[in-house]
Amino acid sequence: RVLHVYHDFWPMRGGIEDHLADLTRVQASQGIEPIVLCANARPVTHCNHPVSCAAKDRPPPDDVLVIRAASIGRYLTPVCPSWPRWIHALQPDVVHLHLPCPLGEWAVWLSRPQRLIVSLHNDYVRPRLALKLHRRLHRAVLKRASAIIVGAPDYAATSPVLADLQSKVHSVPYGIDLANYAPASSAKQGGEVLYAGKPYRPIYDMALKRAEEAAGRKVRRPELAFAVMDHSVSTKNRAAPVADPDARAQF
Repeated sequence: RVLHVYHDFWPMRGGIEDHLADLTRVQASQGIEPIVLCANARPVTHCNHPVSCAAKDRPPPDDVLVIRAASIGRYLTPVCPSWPRWIHALQPDVVHLHLPCPLGEWAVWLSRPQRLIVSLHNDYVRPRLALKLHRRLHRAVLKRASAIIVGAPDYAATSPVLADLQSKVHSVPYGIDLANYAPASSAKQGGEVLYAGKPYRPIYDMALKRAEEAAGRKVRRPELAFAVMDHSVSTKNRAAPVADPDARAQF
């Protein structure tokens, strides 16, 4: 029995929410009993299966139990006082905590599950005051975990919170079913074509040109296209010169 803990779940859409839906679907097919503990938007607890919701696109199977615990509000994270009690009552073999989720860290700290696995999807970045208050608990939960899962080795090597925890860090790429993202038979049938990628001018221009050719039409408002620099300018000292020559040329 694996209990996944995160504040949102299907039919809420997002990177972590979609990953959880895929993960629980695969685990159920392998004979594992996945349970999801998330937050309800109201002060009422519902224990139901996600297919009872109105979602139509890739819902988890109906044998995945979803507990939407009552919440009494939300400030950056839902406030669900019953989460520690649920974790204790369900007696899971493994608690799989998905971060960032401050409420989940408080819940596992209070309930003290026997086996804790943490998936660190990304670091906490804001607000700064809350980060200072939460940092000690965050570090304590990571140290208590039997294993910490990240999506890429680069993240494992660069995340400051993982610097002294490398012995328990495991890089596990996200499993994505490409069939769910198959392109339409023809973009000419209607709708809009959206390109998302690195805003590097030569690549961006080439991608726009190929999008025009693939769709058989031109970009509707090319004068509105703009680029946002990322990863080339230091986040620690923005006044410092860009050291890498390729990054400097890109900038």
